[in-house]
Amino acid sequence: MQSKFTDESESRHLGIDILDAVPWGTHICQFYDVKQDLIDVLVPYFQAGLENNEYCICITSEILTEKEAEEALREAISDFPQYLASRQIEIIPATEWYLQGGTFDGNRVLNAWIDKLKEATSRGYDGLRLSGDASWLESADWNKFTDYEEEIDNTIDKYRMLAICTYPLHKYGASEIMDVECNHQYSFTKREGKLVLIGGTECKRLEDEVERIEEKYHILFQNMLNGFAYCKMLYDENDQPIDFIYLDVNDAFQRITGIRKEDVINKKVSEVIPGIKEANPEIFSIYGKVALTGKPTVFDIYLKPLKIALTVSVYSHQKGYFIAVFENIIKRKQVENKEKKILRIASGKTITPLQKKFIREGLKDMDESAGIRLILNLCRYRPECDKEIKKCVKQFKTVRVLLAASDEELQQSGICPRGLFTI
Repeated sequence: MQSKFTDESESRHLGIDILDAVPWGTHICQFYDVKQDLIDVLVPYFQAGLENNEYCICITSEILTEKEAEEALREAISDFPQYLASRQIEIIPATEWYLQGGTFDGNRVLNAWIDKLKEATSRGYDGLRLSGDASWLESADWNKFTDYEEEIDNTIDKYRMLAICTYPLHKYGASEIMDVECNHQYSFTKREGKLVLIGGTECKRLEDEVERIEEKYHILFQNMLNGFAYCKMLYDENDQPIDFIYLDVNDAFQRITGIRKEDVINKKVSEVIPGIKEANPEIFSIYGKVALTGKPTVFDIYLKPLKIALTVSVYSHQKGYFIAVFENIIKRKQVENKEKKILRIASGKTITPLQKKFIREGLKDMDESAGIRLILNLCRYRPECDKEIKKCVKQFKTVRVLLAASDEELQQSGICPRGLFTI
């Protein structure tokens, strides 16, 4: 696509070294790894626009928030308060610009840009300089958004506009990168600390690299013994967590929970596990806090609707999202509960025949360390046989051998089997 604004008088200083001067109607894409990569481009980009009498709009999302963008611009541009006060620049969250009413409508957004351009020129500005971050974009809206980007690329050359669309590399695969690159006149990323244009061999190299990373993590992801769930947290107007959506899960998720992957993806947990809000309200507050603050945590929980006990490690790589890695600990909990019951029984003054059988059978289910630990705990309740019990453990080596011993074998060992070992 060739811009109609091609003479030097219509060239605009972009503020980015690799593309110093471009005509109106230029549509550019940045792929970035971390927040600082985004700041390093957007700050000089908007500084150049403000200094050259352009109306500027910065659309932010979770990776670089509205407040963070304003702080970065204020720190770098001495006259930024005046630009902000005169409304030469607007900083708008993506949810307000792209997702009015909770849905994405490409035609509405395109018309909104044109309306902003008309407002800019009516106020005496030379044109419109904009940026829009796509980290809010989910797979359900991908096709609609790429259609919108294609329409922008086909029509922007008719307008006094400059646009940079920014995409986080970690969120998109090789096919998505190809879609994005095709819908922009220029694409660039940072490599070894320097910005480089993407195209030809560089574009192919980037795609190959992303494919290798994808394959590596897909193998790890699917072969994990622990369950894995990548989710988007949903909040109400007061930032209180109300639900979350499963964006991806691994094979172990189905094995542990009994819920098929195809019944989970892009669905709310309240739909996948009916009654979860009422049965386990604590998970919403825990996940919601991690997704909001980024502070990881580990906790144990018994999911009542699924009747499973889990240890869950949860962390957030992006505000509003979280990753939960979990393992089934129902067997461990059963052993712990049996220990507690045995200790309660042994703490009594008398032991009934039924209680004796429970102690004997319960200990058989435990591993050596758990069984020996329990026996030593029982010693505290019956101090008169403490010495004899320790001798038994040393003599018979394992709990199973000890419990299998007959009264005659215990007597032949020279140890008096009184107290607990009379059972």
